[in-house]
Amino acid sequence: MITKSTVQLSRHGISGFILLPLLAWFLISFFYIISDPVGYLPIFFYSPINVIFGLFFLLTSLYHLNFDVKYVANHSKINDGLKNIFMLFFDFLSILVAVAGVLSILQLHFMGIFIS
Repeated sequence: MITKSTVQLSRHGISGFILLPLLAWFLISFFYIISDPVGYLPIFFYSPINVIFGLFFLLTSLYHLNFDVKYVANHSKINDGLKNIFMLFFDFLSILVAVAGVLSILQLHFMGIFIS
């Protein structure tokens, strides 16, 4: 029988599995960018493939992190009211970081178009 918990754990496993190649891409990209961040970052995100991988990495890692934090909060022995406030705050923070990250990556992409 498939329960809500089983579906959530399978989504968490799938997001973790997706994060593995994206993490490899991120680490390789990070070492290229860190050598000259001001000059290379706009050119790096000029490529649509890097934009797509960057967006997938950002959103998948935030989804994965959000699940982990909620899992820990649900299994902790704190007040339910405080637990709900904490989860709502973390949802808000995750959405805020996701929107800021997506807008930043898209801004770097379009700035790279104007540079080249």
